Amino acid sequence: MSRELILQAVISGLLMGLIYALVAVGLTLIFGLMEIVNFAHGEFLMLAMFTTFWFWALGGLDPMLSLPFVAILLALAGILAHFGIIRRLLKAPMLAQVCGTFGLGVALRAGAQFLWTPDFRTITNPLIAGRVQIGPIFIGQPQLITGGICLLSFAALWWFVTRTETGLGLPITFFPTWARILLCWHSLPWRSAGSAASSAALSPAYRSELSSRSVGSCSIRPTRL
Repeated sequence: MSRELILQAVISGLLMGLIYALVAVGLTLIFGLMEIVNFAHGEFLMLAMFTTFWFWALGGLDPMLSLPFVAILLALAGILAHFGIIRRLLKAPMLAQVCGTFGLGVALRAGAQFLWTPDFRTITNPLIAGRVQIGPIFIGQPQLITGGICLLSFAALWWFVTRTETGLGLPITFFPTWARILLCWHSLPWRSAGSAASSAALSPAYRSELSSRSVGSCSIRPTRL
């Protein structure tokens, strides 16, 4: 195996790892603050990807342009999930929490298959296309730009959690119910997780085919640059 091929694989793996890390941020945010494992987190990513696709298919809006709107919609979905299901499971045994979030994931996946069928869907002619050549190494522009977006998202989340009054108040979600209700911060982890999932959905929407029939609710099949 040549040195160039190894370097190409390392760079591609790092760029893909940034996307998976951003997906994991929402999951760890919920578990670290509320001690609930969200088994429906992959389905929220699926919703973000489908939302991005339908913005493009129905409104002609490129994924780069629809990202803020998708983030807002997924934040609202996180709020609905919290007040509709999660709030009732906070004091329940761990098994009930697992069953609740797992059932939510199954419902979201089945709903996506019913509404949009399990067929693969792609976005054609995006604003960002092509590749960048650095010596013998080729890097796709969508992967490179979305990797940068992931890094910016990490920095923005770190700033929000450590430098803002609301972010510093996030640990209050682990406090008793009366304190969470008093400060109205108990649904914030789910809003933040939904927004993170929408950002992570940008790269698969650009460079992959989307389906609702595979494990974890979305199938990412790399396509040629």
